[in-house]
Amino acid sequence: MFELDREGVRELLRSAEVTAMLEAEARARCPEGCSVNTYTGRNRANAEIKTETGEAYQANLERNTLLKALGKK
Repeated sequence: MFELDREGVRELLRSAEVTAMLEAEARARCPEGCSVNTYTGRNRANAEIKTETGEAYQANLERNTLLKALGKK
């Protein structure tokens, strides 16, 4: 029976390669006026996109630009 190596998966998901991949994908989807931040959590790497300008903030409120950039709406 196959048993998943949880520590190995955690190591992979926290690796610099995965972090770089997440950052590249987030930057490719990042609307104008937004910024990307990557960080490594306890179990995996994460990327966040947030608004940096008032115009980007307002556009996100009115049109959900961040969700649309991620293909969620």
